[in-house]
Amino acid sequence: MSNVEPLAAGESLAVGADGHHVQALQEMLQHLGYYQGQVDAYYGEVTEEAVRQFQRVIGHQDDGQTGTETWQEILHHVQSAVGGAEAAVEEAVQQAAIQVGQLSEDGAWQWNGTDWVAAAAREAHEALDTAAIQVGQLSEDGAWQWNGTEWKAAAGAEQPAEAESSGAEHPPQEDFHSAIVASINVQAGEEA
Repeated sequence: MSNVEPLAAGESLAVGADGHHVQALQEMLQHLGYYQGQVDAYYGEVTEEAVRQFQRVIGHQDDGQTGTETWQEILHHVQSAVGGAEAAVEEAVQQAAIQVGQLSEDGAWQWNGTDWVAAAAREAHEALDTAAIQVGQLSEDGAWQWNGTEWKAAAGAEQPAEAESSGAEHPPQEDFHSAIVASINVQAGEEA
């Protein structure tokens, strides 16, 4: 938009006016969505109607003329709209610069790509990764083997009676938990 000095006290723009003030007015009204015409620096009926619409929205008398008060209101609304847009752009730029997994300055929060989550949640995910059962790992009793997605009966191993009778394709609950604990202990270098 044109950088133009504000209207002088008592100055007013109306139908028939032209010049740099009218051009700036048209540009500001266009930015706010009130003026759909060509920016031609001439205060015609289209400009007058745009001013009337603006005046009605802000609760002023809708005479279609642009005095110093209307000018200041339009300028204020443009500055607010531009400032809000700049703040949104700045926030988007800041968020784009944050890497997934990055901790906040105080270390209490971690960016997951869309939101900040408590760093404790990050530690829990790391613990789960550490406790991950390795493909091919046998259950504590040796009857089951992890294939990466589920427990399958280990080749050549006798299935426990519980599993045979229930038709289960995974170890009983206590064996599953034992396998996880054993995996955690192995990962931590401890003996089960």
